[in-house]
Amino acid sequence: MRIIVFLFFLNSFFAFSQVKNGIVTYGVVKSKTEKFSDNEFLNKLENEASEIAHLFTATLMFNKEETFFSLNDVVLPEDKDMRLYEGLLDIQNKVYENRRKKIFRRYVSNSRIGDVVKTDTLQYVWTITNETKEINGYTCYKAVTLRYGDGGVMDAKYGITAWFTPKIPVPYGPNGYGKLPGLILELQTYMSTIFVKTIDLNLKQNPEIDTLENYPQLTGDEIHKYMMSSLTPEQKKAVLESKKIKK
Repeated sequence: MRIIVFLFFLNSFFAFSQVKNGIVTYGVVKSKTEKFSDNEFLNKLENEASEIAHLFTATLMFNKEETFFSLNDVVLPEDKDMRLYEGLLDIQNKVYENRRKKIFRRYVSNSRIGDVVKTDTLQYVWTITNETKEINGYTCYKAVTLRYGDGGVMDAKYGITAWFTPKIPVPYGPNGYGKLPGLILELQTYMSTIFVKTIDLNLKQNPEIDTLENYPQLTGDEIHKYMMSSLTPEQKKAVLESKKIKK
């Protein structure tokens, strides 16, 4: 296994220079979870999410140093909350990363704190297996990791599976996951499966990447603190303004 992993990374080291940028689109399908089966209200919401999942698509843009994953615009019925279905489909709205500069930003929208960016790096440790399957004509390898929450490792049954292809040796993928010797074409969680739809590589111009600099930059602990705080709206606004990147 160690030899296989070493060869993957060696291949990526040389081949990555041949891929300068790209745009990848993904779709999503809802997975049925046991978590909601005993709750009539949540079970109804999950069924609704399954019915509208086909409306959701996302785009991954990348260059040599940066990557940006974003949920594309979708028109939902007026009584539907976008944030609710993002959670039910386990798909992130916006994620930016620059690994050379060690920058990670994830957009968070909350009624109690507004639109902010969470700066905590996504935690995961991949185990690459010998299991393979073909996706869109690419041979993909299976990698698995436990799911990490703010308080540590979540229940093992909520693990994450990535199917990546060394044929496209870029260390990126949906929802901010990556760090594998190949593009992630499919990401499976206990809530959904995010799957590749189109791949465009080596564009004439680098795609325009949103660095998510125009939002208050907070750690997970700070977000929790300000959500639970007794600050007045004016005080909270002042605090969040102070957390913006100065230009």
